[in-house]
Amino acid sequence: MSLVTHLHVHSHFTLLGATASIHSLVSAAAADQMSHLALTDLNVLYGAVAFSQACKAAAIQPIVGMTLRVQLPNNLQPPFAPQASPAQTVSAKQQGASEQIVLLATNRTGYRSLCRLSSSLQSSPERETLVQQGVRWEALKDERAGLIAIAGGRKSWIQQAVSLGDNKFITSYLGRFAGLFDDYGYLALELQSAADTPGAREISKLADRFGLPCVAVQPIHTLQAEERARLRLLAAIDRNCKLNDVPASALPGDDDPAVSLHWLHPEEMQTRFAAFAPALAATNALAARCQPALPDGKPI
Repeated sequence: MSLVTHLHVHSHFTLLGATASIHSLVSAAAADQMSHLALTDLNVLYGAVAFSQACKAAAIQPIVGMTLRVQLPNNLQPPFAPQASPAQTVSAKQQGASEQIVLLATNRTGYRSLCRLSSSLQSSPERETLVQQGVRWEALKDERAGLIAIAGGRKSWIQQAVSLGDNKFITSYLGRFAGLFDDYGYLALELQSAADTPGAREISKLADRFGLPCVAVQPIHTLQAEERARLRLLAAIDRNCKLNDVPASALPGDDDPAVSLHWLHPEEMQTRFAAFAPALAATNALAARCQPALPDGKPI
């Protein structure tokens, strides 16, 4: 049995943002002898039923989840360097007003919370704005029952704050996140190169300080590395522009070739996170907390 569970996984139901089919993802998990697998498409649950059925057929426990774009909590500004000029500060505020948080259902209550969060965005008259800017932080307060939340990653608020030395933001944001999700909050460790190691060590220290376990994540947008080029095509379709006109910010990983966007096998994850073995082990421990989440069809 695999010692790794992938917890941040996009299928082609992340519309125009990922290429892997549900069948191919479940087949990869089965081939790697994973006992659990998460599906965390952006803002939607379109693939939840097909995913759960495919996992059941492969004797894999499905973890129904969603990646949700969320606005900063009220009265909290995006992280920026203390010595930043006014112009740099304004730019930071404009670019960092929202980020993505991974939400995983631990039970049917959690699934209902995901449904309400997704519906509040998809059915809103301001849908296009919310897709870009994220739902209000307060929405998480209202709909967090039954959910595990994973915050962080290479481009996250916390990673930026660590890089910039913005201790005020770190204390305020992690205090709110820990207060909101308590034992169900985790900090993501994402390693794409050796340059990410110092930041990951700082995140680990912060996790200990705020009582938030660290968990290893590899955001998956394609099954194979060579499918990466298709993401540019999808982004061009989404923006109705030429391939060469797609900005790096519109692509996963900011189109950095050093950032892996594909499925990593367990041995690759073990090599990558060799210095952070507890965070890797936490993927299975977290997965074990997630029980069947879809309604079973039985009368209430």
